[in-house]
Amino acid sequence: MTTRTNPALDTPCGKYFTFRDFIECGETQRNLGTPNQPQQAETFNALRDLATYMIDPIVERFGMVELTFGLCSSALGAKIPGRIAPKLDQHASFEVNRLGNRICERDGAAVDFILENGNMFEVSQWILRNLAFDRLYFYGPDRPIHVSYSSAPCRQVTVMKESERTGRRIPRTYVDRDFAKLETSPI
Repeated sequence: MTTRTNPALDTPCGKYFTFRDFIECGETQRNLGTPNQPQQAETFNALRDLATYMIDPIVERFGMVELTFGLCSSALGAKIPGRIAPKLDQHASFEVNRLGNRICERDGAAVDFILENGNMFEVSQWILRNLAFDRLYFYGPDRPIHVSYSSAPCRQVTVMKESERTGRRIPRTYVDRDFAKLETSPI
């Protein structure tokens, strides 16, 4: 029987980042030092695909990005109640909960990022036209965007607009071609 070992965290994950960059980029993880290392080999593969097929082309087109939220283990997710949707957003990738069940049933991995002094609406439009993404969450032209990659991309774009009345973010999902028709940011 062959035992698989996971790569070291400082191993390159794509051309521009390491696995550690995707694992330790969240504010909560940095501030609390919550353990967040992947336990599943499939998670490392998914992070490598995310870096290779999403982040590398974005960096090559727009310049270096800042990763703002990457992998979210169940331990880290417990420290961020109410602000994430672990069963939906692919930040947990292939990780499992304490019962051994996958946290997110959707394959792939996700990362949030921002481009300093960049218009994230323009970046979102470029991703839409050039990359085989799975999900893209757009929060505004000056806010980080969420992008995920899987082997079966559904190309769903969701705009997360803040309600003036409640302050909560309300999702509006677009078919990719309808979002591509927008000439200005919907937020």
